[in-house]
Amino acid sequence: MTEFEEELTIAVPDIHCKNCAKTIATTLKYLEGITDSTVDFQAKNVKVKLNPTIINRNKVVRSLNYLGFKAYIRIIS
Repeated sequence: MTEFEEELTIAVPDIHCKNCAKTIATTLKYLEGITDSTVDFQAKNVKVKLNPTIINRNKVVRSLNYLGFKAYIRIIS
């Protein structure tokens, strides 16, 4: 992890299937400042690496909420 990178895990209890996971992964892929993301629909969470000088945690959560998924930050590393 670089100096300009932050990791967080976002709980997304509304993920029900692989299509939900694919929708989330595609959205995160196009958000500027996201350097990596992994969606785990069985664990119902999303792990994200982001550059906080470009995008903040709240914008990532708001983007997931906008898609219709309830989301909240679970762990910040």
